[in-house]
Amino acid sequence: MTAWVQPAYGRYQRPEIAVVPADETGASAERTLQRRPGSFVLHDEPDSTERIEGAYWMALQMLGGYTIVEPEPQPEPEPDPDPGQP
Repeated sequence: MTAWVQPAYGRYQRPEIAVVPADETGASAERTLQRRPGSFVLHDEPDSTERIEGAYWMALQMLGGYTIVEPEPQPEPEPDPDPGQP
């Protein structure tokens, strides 16, 4: 799942948090970015760390209690022992 916070567009569209299914890289798992359950409209602009983190937390709770985790470090690729050889 990938979630993002979108600011308001003037007075016509309120700020919102959008949620879409995603693969392990965070890219959309579908051919559309249509918002899914867990998306919702915010009452105020997401203008502070607390509001942004709170919006993510609420979206995860609406999806069934997921948690935000840090990605595991990936090992560094080993250097090619002889870059001149094919």
